[in-house]
Amino acid sequence: MFEQADVRTSGPEPVFSPSEWAVEIHDVHQATRIRRAFRDYLMRYAAPESDVAAAELIFGELLGNVVRYAPGPALFRLHWHGARPKLLVTDGGPGFARTPEGSLGDGVAEQGRGLALVRAFAVRLIMGNRKDGGAYVSVVLPVRRRQATA
Repeated sequence: MFEQADVRTSGPEPVFSPSEWAVEIHDVHQATRIRRAFRDYLMRYAAPESDVAAAELIFGELLGNVVRYAPGPALFRLHWHGARPKLLVTDGGPGFARTPEGSLGDGVAEQGRGLALVRAFAVRLIMGNRKDGGAYVSVVLPVRRRQATA
């Protein structure tokens, strides 16, 4: 059902799997190739009125956050069962910092600007810390599936 994408730091461009892939980013060039493959995948299947640029920005911010704050393996899953795709990112990093009140940060501090951008462009955003360690972000992308033509 799910295909695992082969993501390498050298060699041919990665092919974005339609569903799920695990990544461990080692350099900015690899991250750029993965982001481009994600955009190319959406361009193939998204309706013309979709905001693929915003979806790519969301993906790039989440990918950048994994590289900066949760180095090591991360899992990205794209579920496109309905009209809009949902992207789920999980990692094994330290998780999101909590404010003194116990809530997650508001995204406007120096280290929260990426998530503020994600929040601004996403149709829906849910994020939190996993019980077994690490963090998760679930975001519905501002993209619609292209209608099949007969």
